[in-house]
Amino acid sequence: MRMPSRCLAVCVAVAMSGLALGGCTGGKDDPTPSPSPSPSTSVSSSPSPSSGSPSPSPSPSVSIPAEAMQQTPEGAVAFVKFYFDQVNKAYMTPDATLLPALGESGCKSCASAQTEVLEMVSKGQRYSDSVISLSDVSAQAGASAGQQFVALTMNQLAVTKVDTTGGVVDTNTARSAELKALVSWKEGSWVMSGVG
Repeated sequence: MRMPSRCLAVCVAVAMSGLALGGCTGGKDDPTPSPSPSPSTSVSSSPSPSSGSPSPSPSPSVSIPAEAMQQTPEGAVAFVKFYFDQVNKAYMTPDATLLPALGESGCKSCASAQTEVLEMVSKGQRYSDSVISLSDVSAQAGASAGQQFVALTMNQLAVTKVDTTGGVVDTNTARSAELKALVSWKEGSWVMSGVG
């Protein structure tokens, strides 16, 4: 399933292919489990902060909620919700430090979302409000050991992208898509492996 929408591509890029990241035309992941998952493989793309705090934060600017740090189907669902909350935050700020540690390096939709954030940072643009909302989020069976499928409906919201003066640069069209995310348990935390 592929959606041509620009905004839905970003998140529904981070998942689907063109949801919240304006200008995304691809980025869809195949959320199928890898043949041999390696739960001990590191996927962090940024160095961990070296503080004395035992916080489960993957980066200095991201603190994963306790419920999303459980290696259970419910924990995976909580992580997916948290991930998309961070996508919204990254788009509205914009903040390029929020997403990298939350996704695997091979996650195409994660890379698309991050590319969009970096572009907005460089152009002095941001979204005026949340770009994505999720509904019908539930754990699904069928993933390999150390992984979890999460079904969801991704709703791209009709919001504007603005520049530093508040001038409208673009406006998203509201749309929805039923997607499936795949998350993997790596080094004591869930990470996004793909959305499609």
